[in-house]
Amino acid sequence: MCGLFGFSDPFHSLRTSQARQLLRALAECSMVRGTDATGIAYNNQNWLHIYRRDTSADKTPLYLPAGAHTAMGHVRMATQGDARFVRNNHPFPGYFGGLSSLRSPDFALAHNGILYNDQLLRRQLRLPKTNVQTDSYVAVQMLEAAGSFQPEILAQMAEQLEGTFTLTLLDRRDTLYFVRGNNPLSLVEFPRLGLFVYASTDTILQETLARLDFLQKQLYSRVYLEEGMILQLDAKGNISPHYFNPSKLWDSLYDIWLKQGHAASHSPRINPLDDLVDTACNLGYETEDIEILLACGYGYEEIEIMLLEPESFHAALREAYEIYAVYGGCGSV
Repeated sequence: MCGLFGFSDPFHSLRTSQARQLLRALAECSMVRGTDATGIAYNNQNWLHIYRRDTSADKTPLYLPAGAHTAMGHVRMATQGDARFVRNNHPFPGYFGGLSSLRSPDFALAHNGILYNDQLLRRQLRLPKTNVQTDSYVAVQMLEAAGSFQPEILAQMAEQLEGTFTLTLLDRRDTLYFVRGNNPLSLVEFPRLGLFVYASTDTILQETLARLDFLQKQLYSRVYLEEGMILQLDAKGNISPHYFNPSKLWDSLYDIWLKQGHAASHSPRINPLDDLVDTACNLGYETEDIEILLACGYGYEEIEIMLLEPESFHAALREAYEIYAVYGGCGSV
């Protein structure tokens, strides 16, 4: 489990101090999803800057210059790739035409989730060897190999990934892309300001807004991001939806679940996501707690969000165990 966060201020409604406060609040409120590393990306003076550190958000200096009006951020809970090596942390730089220290990256990419077929894709697509150990980096390499950044290319890339993901990307034109897979993402728009703000969950967004006086009284609306959507948000505030087929994600996840030795009689609702179970166990819950909630019809995203809201999680868990006690299983209700 990692956290995605950021904003786009196409009309330059925020003062520099306010933009910095917003970025800081988003990063610190996102720490519930990861403290192993923190990173941001932004454009300034015709250069896409990427800043990454192997520290939690509250201990990471996050500087945003006056000329930056869009920021893309990530907090990491490391699952693959040692966070002490900055190259393994998000956001990752991507280059069309080869890496060069003399020019800006063409794009930055951040990922929330776990990819199970990264090594297979590298072999199948004959991607170059890399010292980046993180599974997410294969998405960068796939885009580099494609040599372009159209939504159609993003869709082709997304449809080949197996595991769990939601991706955010920022290009040199200050365009943000949200590639919504089977992990959560919440995006809101402040119409009067022309401001867009996003984070992995609604809870993180609400906690962020509660910290910021200049946004508390501003009305906002939610921008719906459905599974399989690629949302393009350009530097002028224009939104363009595009789509990819996400069915392979769930098919591959269930295949992995079966390969791990689980009975075929389990409902496809039961989710084989190791990061969800690991997160729950780290918070003091049991694997059985997650399995019962899944069997009672709760989705992966719902459970992930409830883990951040203990009262909601405990209430759902009590109800699920009561159903099991009375009916002998959620499936028999």
